[in-house]
Parts: sequence; C-alpha cells; structure tokens
Amino acid sequence: MADVLSIYLLTHNRPHQAIEAIRSILAQSDRRFKLIVSDNSDNNELSALLGSLMPSLEYIHRNDDGACLPAFQHFNLCISEVKTQYFSLLHDDDLVIPNYVGQFWRAQQLFPNAIAFGCNAKIRHLSGLEQPSFVSSRQYCGPIAAQNLAWRYFGKHQLGIAPFPFYVYNKHAIGNMHFSGQFGKYGDVAWLLDLANKGDMVWINSAMGVYQHHQGNDSNLESRRDRLRFLAYLKQNKLPEHSLLLTLYRRFLYKKILSSNEILIGSKRSEVLGRFMTAPLYRMRIFLFNLNPLFFKCKVKIELFIMKALGRSHAIR
Repeated sequence: MADVLSIYLLTHNRPHQAIEAIRSILAQSDRRFKLIVSDNSDNNELSALLGSLMPSLEYIHRNDDGACLPAFQHFNLCISEVKTQYFSLLHDDDLVIPNYVGQFWRAQQLFPNAIAFGCNAKIRHLSGLEQPSFVSSRQYCGPIAAQNLAWRYFGKHQLGIAPFPFYVYNKHAIGNMHFSGQFGKYGDVAWLLDLANKGDMVWINSAMGVYQHHQGNDSNLESRRDRLRFLAYLKQNKLPEHSLLLTLYRRFLYKKILSSNEILIGSKRSEVLGRFMTAPLYRMRIFLFNLNPLFFKCKVKIELFIMKALGRSHAIR
C-alpha cells in the first residue's frame, strides 16, 4: 500500500490511557495512515470500551487464551503483520500531536532510503512541566550513526534523544530484523543501534508526540542484570571507538554499585574496578573524551541563539 503509514498501538492493561492515545492518533491532520489497535491485555476492558465508542476500528486481541505475550514478542508479531512500507509501534501511555503523520511524510520525501525516522517530543513530567526531548538547530538530524546514537544515550554533555515509542520504520529496509528480548529493559536501545548500523537513521526536530512520565514507566526501575547484558552487547558489536564508549558506560553502570558496596561481581573484581576508576589515566581519558560533545552542545546553543535573533528557520543537514 503506497503512501499509507501503518500505526500500531501496542497496549497492555491500560484501557483508558489507550483510548486517549487512540483519540490523539485519529486527530491527525494528514489522513495517510491506518490504525491497528494491538491489545495484549489479560482482560476485555479495552474491547468493551472500543465496542461502545469506536466500533469501526481495526482491533486485535492477542491473548484470547488469557496468556499475555512478552513485550518483545508482541513487538515482533506486529512487525511481521505489517503490509505497508512504513509503520510505527506507538505505546498506550504516550500521545501523538496532530502533525505526527504529516511531518513524517515530509521527511520521507527528503530521505526516501532512511531505515527509521525518530522525532522530537514533549516530555511531560509528573509536575506538569514540559520540555523537548532533544535540542537541535537543524530541522533534520542525520544520518544518526550507531556511535553517535550510543553517545546520545550514555555520554555526558548530550542534547537528548528521540524517544523510542515515536519512531517510524521502513519495513523494506529492515528486512528480517527482529527485536531481541535478551537485553530486557535495554532491548529498545539495542534495536535502534542495530538499525543505525544497517541503514541511515534520521531525526525530525519538530515535536510530534507527548512522552508522559508516570509512576508506571519502565525507566523508573533499575535492572543491573539487564545493563550488564547490554554492556556485553556493546562489547560484542564493537562500535567505533567501542573501548572508550565502554569506559564511559562502565562508569555509568558501576557508580551506584561501588557506593553501595554491593557484591555483584566478586570482591576482588570490585577492588580492581575501584582502583581503575580512581586512576589518573582514567580520569584524564574521561575529561578529554567529554570535550567534543561539550563543544558541540555549545555550538548548537549558539546557532539557536543566532537563528532566534535573526528570525530564521531551521536548515536541513
């Protein structure tokens, strides 16, 4: 199907939030999309609500036998069903802005071979405060290489990331790639890094969604086991300058472990790690390696200040 974006709404036991998300999708100003509600709930609450409010929607209840799919299997099942070239996998606790579909199609015209499109979003905190997900002086950022993407997530002095739920994917470019469940809560980052290694990833600077912080966010919970698995992924895939990236990531990972004196990897290894992290050479490497992103952050902020003063629109990079 040409010029149709398949939007899957993945939902699990949040019927009222799902209805709010569905309404935000149906409010799109550009109608070149089709919506499929993929319900992985262990109850029929959403089905009942849709039957009374939106009976014409395409709706799939994934677990008629009462057994919920693991999140990564739900993700992959939706990918396997996509029949259009472009698709997105939205979450039931986030909203899209009416420009979501239109902004994507404009970007697709400029970057027809991109494997995935991320976008800026409004991060809505529990206090009601909203802030952009990332900062850029360009209308389009890209191509986002795997190395740059990893630094955006784990390096210091970064300008933010495109939130995972709002990505639009090119089914033809992805091919047989699937989401892996072995990295747990960090599987989304591994998936995006795999995509960035395979093809060009582009970020759209316009805010196209609302990422809502709430007490049920998975990011609120820590999983050191998943982080260790993801550390092994980074090492195995040997991203450019991966050794320095791993150095920063180890610091990010073990800071809490060392301060809490938790025995996770053996007392001897903890002792060696402690000496490594206080070594002058390590501190110098961290200092030097953080300079480049710090300069880039200053450059972007200066560009934004000048553009605002001159009243100019964003340029395309």
